[in-house]
Amino acid sequence: MATNLRQTARAELTPAQKQELAIARRRQADEERRQRFLGDEKSRIIGLDRSALEAQAQQRKDVLRAERARDQFYDQERLRQAELIGRLENEKMRAHRQQRIETRNFQQTQTKQSRREWDLSDPKQLRNQTPPRVGDDEVLPASSLQMFDGEDLGYGDRVSMQRSQVRDWANQKIEEEQRAVERQKRIESEHAAYEKHVNEIADQLEQQKIASKLEHNRKTSEFNLKQAEQKRRNEAAQRQLEQQRGLAEVEHTLNSNLMTEARETTSMYWAPHRKVPYHFKGMSAQEKQAILDEQHRQRQELQLQREREQQEERVWAAQEEQHRREVVKRERERERAKKQQRIQVSKEQQTQAQQQKASYSYINNVVYTNSPSEGFHSQFGTTCR
Repeated sequence: MATNLRQTARAELTPAQKQELAIARRRQADEERRQRFLGDEKSRIIGLDRSALEAQAQQRKDVLRAERARDQFYDQERLRQAELIGRLENEKMRAHRQQRIETRNFQQTQTKQSRREWDLSDPKQLRNQTPPRVGDDEVLPASSLQMFDGEDLGYGDRVSMQRSQVRDWANQKIEEEQRAVERQKRIESEHAAYEKHVNEIADQLEQQKIASKLEHNRKTSEFNLKQAEQKRRNEAAQRQLEQQRGLAEVEHTLNSNLMTEARETTSMYWAPHRKVPYHFKGMSAQEKQAILDEQHRQRQELQLQREREQQEERVWAAQEEQHRREVVKRERERERAKKQQRIQVSKEQQTQAQQQKASYSYINNVVYTNSPSEGFHSQFGTTCR
């Protein structure tokens, strides 16, 4: 059925269309062959960019050189770190070895009497102990019957020591008060001398300040007088200068080309047809008429161009309408052919279905109709086999 459709589509093409398709196929094949053998036109005519290739090669060499330098730097850094780690390990091992030597020497100088637990295993512990009670400041265990209420063995020594302390404290207090009084007198005398010196300096500074202020006022007055006189002279000169400038400006304004509007000054001297932008005084009657004539000519040309475009649009519209009608006609013919083809295919399928149905009926009703007889069943079970 697909072969029939392709044959029908080919049959619908006109000879001119078939020729156009063949020409398009040959052109495409020629273009592909040209691109395959000749390549890019720019590369074929100009050739390779040798400077760009050399720059790329140099850039790759620079990259490789930089990578080698980086790898060499990293290798040197790893060697330096390995050497540093080796020195640190040697120093660590030397410190451990020195520590073991010092520990061994210290252990050799130790005796059993210098051990921390010697008091627990000393055989002369009882002989070396002090009597049970020597004074009241000892800490005794409970129920030892070593201290009773009312006893004070160190009363005399304690009272004598307290009196000595009170006497020493009183002497120290008296000496401190005497030193404080002397220190206060010395501070007051020094402060009085400092205040006297400060007052003398302040008087001198005040006198210098007054004299400096009077001198400053005198100089300021003289300067102000000079400035006032200079200001009066400057103002008089400025008024005279302004009067002269005003007269000159009036004279220039009355006689300038801007005010007189001289037309010979509105054109550039090296190009008379060009106007000076900042000195333009309008156009003459001939120039205005030339512009109007040019505008009229441009309007006529625009009208003619629009008429030509409208005519071309009408022609194109007629051609498009004709083309549309041709396309609709061909589409209708194609639809009629497809409809006729579908009808033909449907008829063929109906014929095939009837043939298949007759074939099944023949096989079921004629070929497969032999039923087994009594002799077929009686042949079984007649022997011992």
